[in-house]
Amino acid sequence: MTCIWQTREEDTSGILTFTFSEEVNIREFLLWNGGGDQNINEFRLYSDEDSNFNNGGRSLLRQSNFVATQQSENDFSTLERFSFSPVSTQYVHLEILSNHGANFLGATEIAFEKVPFEFSPISGIIFLLGAGGINYYRKKNEGETGDLSREKAVKHER
Repeated sequence: MTCIWQTREEDTSGILTFTFSEEVNIREFLLWNGGGDQNINEFRLYSDEDSNFNNGGRSLLRQSNFVATQQSENDFSTLERFSFSPVSTQYVHLEILSNHGANFLGATEIAFEKVPFEFSPISGIIFLLGAGGINYYRKKNEGETGDLSREKAVKHER
């Protein structure tokens, strides 16, 4: 079996903490669960202000538990996506509540989907005002700087 991690026997639940190098905006948890009964079944995700799960600074990313599909024994390539409201965080806790029946845990790969940059109405207005200002400044100064390129083009056509 190919796994990025496995627990020892009798560990069928647990908490994994993911620490990003800086605060990131995320909206999805991606899981390649791998094949077999040891893989993640039911779980919760939390954002946190630090890496300490037990100090009370965490927030659930979704009120109901996530449930992963059990994959066939040799299926290490099936991806499952678990969406939640976008959140900005540096720390995420994965609380694994159960597996699919084995006496240990394992998974093939885990990742998070970042929120793409979205062109909001506010940023659009700021962009248009900035572009308009640049264009106005360029046109205003065109006459003052003695730019004759337009005059040359007109004389050449005659």
